[in-house]
Amino acid sequence: MSRVFSKEQREAAALISDTNESDLHADHIIPHAKGGETVVENCQLLSPEINNKKSDTILPLRSWQADFIEVWNSRDTGRPFLLVAIPGGGKTVSALTAARNWMAAGSDRRVIVVVPTTNLKDQWKTEAVDFGIQLQTDEFGTNFKHGFQGCAVTYAGVASSPLVFRKLCAVSPVLVIFDEIHHCGDNATYGRGVKEAFTLAKEFLLLSGTPWKTNGDPIPFVRYDGDGFCVADFRYDYPSAIQDEVVRWLTFHFGMGSITAESSGHTDEFNLGITEDEASKLLRKFLNPTGEYVRETIRKAHAKLMECRKTLPHAGAMAACIDKHHADKVARVITEETGCVPLIVVSDSEIGTGTVKEFRSGRTEWLVSVRQVSEGTDIKRLQVLCYLTNWVTELFFRQLIGRVSRKITDAEDHEAHVYLPSDPRLDAFRKNIENAQVQAISQTQIPEPQERKEREQKELFDDFYSTE
Repeated sequence: MSRVFSKEQREAAALISDTNESDLHADHIIPHAKGGETVVENCQLLSPEINNKKSDTILPLRSWQADFIEVWNSRDTGRPFLLVAIPGGGKTVSALTAARNWMAAGSDRRVIVVVPTTNLKDQWKTEAVDFGIQLQTDEFGTNFKHGFQGCAVTYAGVASSPLVFRKLCAVSPVLVIFDEIHHCGDNATYGRGVKEAFTLAKEFLLLSGTPWKTNGDPIPFVRYDGDGFCVADFRYDYPSAIQDEVVRWLTFHFGMGSITAESSGHTDEFNLGITEDEASKLLRKFLNPTGEYVRETIRKAHAKLMECRKTLPHAGAMAACIDKHHADKVARVITEETGCVPLIVVSDSEIGTGTVKEFRSGRTEWLVSVRQVSEGTDIKRLQVLCYLTNWVTELFFRQLIGRVSRKITDAEDHEAHVYLPSDPRLDAFRKNIENAQVQAISQTQIPEPQERKEREQKELFDDFYSTE
């Protein structure tokens, strides 16, 4: 069979997708080299730039991703589908594979990806190219731009213009991918915005790196059980990811010390023996960059980073900070203690000295961040984390340590290191992770009945998120 689309096929694809086919390249959605047929339903029109970047290679799926695709393909169409997979497990590849397969069934089909941050919007746009999908990220109108198969937008962007995206869902069959869907619970306007914007969408794929419990304000398109926990249609947990060597083994290092008030001279100890209330009152003071704890932690973390670089020469470290002012001061400490000038990435770019993209592709030793790199961002060379923020929830904790758990394929970087203040709340979260690691080791290689496996996964989930 010819691999060249006919003039009639090109014109049909252009008519359905509302594009000018003379300006674009006709491309196989499923590559011809991989068995894709030269038929109109397998035809997509791409800009020359994107088509030249697109590879004939179909990215190989991990075992769990292939299982997910099988479950996704057998879903009840039109019913929101929630995928909960460990940070670094490969949710983006899974979702883009599902999107490509879904779009292959109709040339007029489109995909909209909704994300928490601008950085993730750009990341999705870049990764979608490998799947033959070009996502626009700005200038949204009453239809998709010529040559684009969809768009990527932030939750804030949807909330500010919900009717624009409602219109896009009205003119084309749309699959909406909600990345880190729990962010709709961060701001009530986000939830109202996505509900108004995407009611007319044909399919919904919800993604999260961490299961969560509702705070009483349900997130649109999410199902909850009787205890208020989100109900996942497919789950890939931490023990499974360790067994599959998808993520690194996490080693935790706790630091303790004392805080002396200048006015009274009173000294408070900060260690794992204090109460949670005491930790809540003292943690921000303990994380003051002028104190010895931050300096000592940076010194220890940098020494560990240098060890990691003997195996992975471009390994990096990240300091997660409270706010941009705190980040600026921590960056100065890093320079003073290590001689390295870190890149700074904060939500407000006022003091930013670099970007996530620059750090990801570079060899700079240190990255200082507030929350912009707290979740979803894929920087696999990060192998050391300094937890210097007073944001203490299990959801945030697991998302943040997920930044260093992502393993580089075929690299000898099996271990990551997390430096924590001796806060009893963080210690409880740490124990949950270590229990999961022990479980991964103790599980036998003998296949278990599916019912037993699902029961054990639910028990682990309940242990992680006990309300007691």
